[in-house]
Amino acid sequence: MKECAREFMVGVAEMTVEFGKGCRDIVKQSLVNEDSFIVKNLGRDSYIGKRLRGPCAKLFAKLSFFNEYLPEDKDPLHAWSVIFFVFLLAFLGNRLQFQCNGINLIFWKLAFGSGWD
Repeated sequence: MKECAREFMVGVAEMTVEFGKGCRDIVKQSLVNEDSFIVKNLGRDSYIGKRLRGPCAKLFAKLSFFNEYLPEDKDPLHAWSVIFFVFLLAFLGNRLQFQCNGINLIFWKLAFGSGWD
């Protein structure tokens, strides 16, 4: 039974990876293409892109020393996007935890007993 469950989870993981690759390809083809709406309105040649290029270049130059601490085999853009989204999820989870304090207290009492008051 354990082996069947393990094989099932391996299959689910493989299908999830393939699904993610398919979604990434769709996003690349429809949103990042040269003639897409986003590139036309937010790309390098757009008004917004021209206005933000200078300040963003200065900010990236000031923060570039952080790239020394990243893994060498990873693209810095990929690494920083992962760091940003993990930070965002942790912040939102922390915010949600403080808003639902009564539910968390009930969970702790049920899971670990009443000694956690």
